[in-house]
Amino acid sequence: MLLLIEKIISSLITLPGLFLLFNIIILLYLINKTKSYIIKLISLFIVLLMVITFTALGIHLLVMPLENFAAEIDNFNEAEIKKIPIVVLGGGSHYGENESQNELSSISLARIIKGIMIAQKSEMPLIYSGGVGIGYEGVDIDNNVSLVAKNFGNINLILENEARTTYENGVEIRKWLKENQYQQIYLVTSANHMRRSAAVFDNLNIEYFPVISNYSYSHKLAWLDYLPNRGVLNANLQAVHEWIGLLWYKVNDRI
Repeated sequence: MLLLIEKIISSLITLPGLFLLFNIIILLYLINKTKSYIIKLISLFIVLLMVITFTALGIHLLVMPLENFAAEIDNFNEAEIKKIPIVVLGGGSHYGENESQNELSSISLARIIKGIMIAQKSEMPLIYSGGVGIGYEGVDIDNNVSLVAKNFGNINLILENEARTTYENGVEIRKWLKENQYQQIYLVTSANHMRRSAAVFDNLNIEYFPVISNYSYSHKLAWLDYLPNRGVLNANLQAVHEWIGLLWYKVNDRI
């Protein structure tokens, strides 16, 4: 019982739970003090938005539809590795004040490790597709990718560092496939990113076998997940990014 109380208190006095607590207090104050229904509705909307994004309710509404889709189309069979190139979509990097502080994000690391596992068995080229973020032009992240690959053995690593978006990943990979006369690839990316990636590669008529590298959050939820916490918030924000990306790509005829 003491541990239960500690967890509840901790979730409410640390971020993001503290924001939710403050906004609930503000909502209760406005309900009692203001006559404006618009202000009350805005405050209520903010609280509901926080409840969804700060707790596992958002996992149900935002994350699982993306990741369940990925699980449904993932037909990767580790026992029957095909002799085709492996394409790993980059998931960002962390940049330091000097080159020694640059490193792959945890998302990129999970993706490339999955790709390396396939490449070791297939002995086919592994293409890591993704350049540096906007505003970081001139930063070299190639060494970070190469170091990870070298730690896992002799991998035929190819760095595609021009693409900065999922759509550009597809365009650059299509060029490489035509130049090297390959017809199929393994497409490795995170579960929450697979829906947009698959739509892009479908639109570009690239034949691929989808491979999930990682999930953003557990799909088996405990009661603690329904308390505000940073892990849930991070997973939900990633999902929001993907849903907006899907809408944006649809509007711009990229999918």
